[in-house]
Amino acid sequence: MKFVRVAAFHYSSAIKMVYGFNSSLISASYEEQLKALFSLRLNYSDAFTKALLAYGYEAQEILYDVYPLQSRWAQEQGFSFQADLWQQEILIRQIQTLEPTVLLLHNVQILSDSILKQRRTLFPSVETLVIFRGYPEIDRQLYRQLRQADLILAGSPTLHQLLQRHNLPVHLFYHSFDERILASLPSLQAPTIPCSFVGTSGYGYGWNHQPRYHYLHELLQKTNLMCWLDEPEPHSPHTKLKRGLESLARHLPPLLLQRCKDTLYLPQPCRKIAFNALAFKQATTPYPTEPLQKLFPQSCAPSRFGLGMYQTLQSSYVTFNKHTFAAMGCVDNIRLFEATGVGSCLLTDAGSNLGDLFSPGEEVMVYRNLAECLDILKELLACPSKALTIGKRGQKKTLTCHTVQARAFDLHRWILQSQKAR
Repeated sequence: MKFVRVAAFHYSSAIKMVYGFNSSLISASYEEQLKALFSLRLNYSDAFTKALLAYGYEAQEILYDVYPLQSRWAQEQGFSFQADLWQQEILIRQIQTLEPTVLLLHNVQILSDSILKQRRTLFPSVETLVIFRGYPEIDRQLYRQLRQADLILAGSPTLHQLLQRHNLPVHLFYHSFDERILASLPSLQAPTIPCSFVGTSGYGYGWNHQPRYHYLHELLQKTNLMCWLDEPEPHSPHTKLKRGLESLARHLPPLLLQRCKDTLYLPQPCRKIAFNALAFKQATTPYPTEPLQKLFPQSCAPSRFGLGMYQTLQSSYVTFNKHTFAAMGCVDNIRLFEATGVGSCLLTDAGSNLGDLFSPGEEVMVYRNLAECLDILKELLACPSKALTIGKRGQKKTLTCHTVQARAFDLHRWILQSQKAR
């Protein structure tokens, strides 16, 4: 079977970094650019297609959101496109040219609902449409898109349970670690960073990330945590009407707000209002108003991506992790496997499903509140050998159970099952 995975490079700052660092890359061929981008090991790179080769697939990748790369493909194919519609138009033509049997969209929003509804006409070669959704939050539009899939991969137990209730063909498909990364990292005698965090601080992302911002703020004040942060400019302020509706919704019972948030048939604005009101009720600290890089310039720097991020994690005795409100009491983010994969001691928040992934206290360290987080972190920093031991155990578990290769086996099995069921 011919397998094509469509993914995003995702971070505009990372794209600028790649082409800024190597100015000649922009004039290179499509294949040369693609190879250079994959070498950074960002967002799984070509790990899944390489892993699926073992099962007899002819596998290829598309990075649909990198303009220099995609426009080079179009130029080489003699394909003209509208400047404001380049992502969709080039991607559609690429899929039609490659003629995959199995098409994996590693982001539900890659193709619109209207395009997916025409998939039999637009992409007649595609027998199995697979869509991955890692982030737990979902709205009515995303739900309509997911309904077009023959196979859905849910990266979160929260989302998995929700889609199961709607009788969709969904499987729980956690994030994973590409073990090829280890061969690309320099040898390390001992970590040099006591504790690190690389990622989104919460500033600029609304209420959903608010708990992480608060934890990072406190840890930066009271420990020697070092942060490499993604802190975009905040979204535009709410309208007066929306602020008024959210203020009113905050007086509703949490159970009712939860039901509204999870009811996919409600319009997205209504579900968003319920979500924000619920997040407000759960919040114990003020809304993030200033970037942590501004408040703690000595301890914070711009975020790192790909191999740079992995090298930072590998150089850390402890890696801090905190999920957003959307996880709803579960653990599911990719940092679980990034940190343990390179052997750093993961300090993460508790989740009802954590025991399905790691052994708490042995392979990862777990906290239930801020006070406990501070105590555990201080204990680990006072005893680096304990952090190293837990880091090695966590790495062993990830390299045994949570690799891309392990997930690829499940994906192959589910693709076959989906095809037999039709």
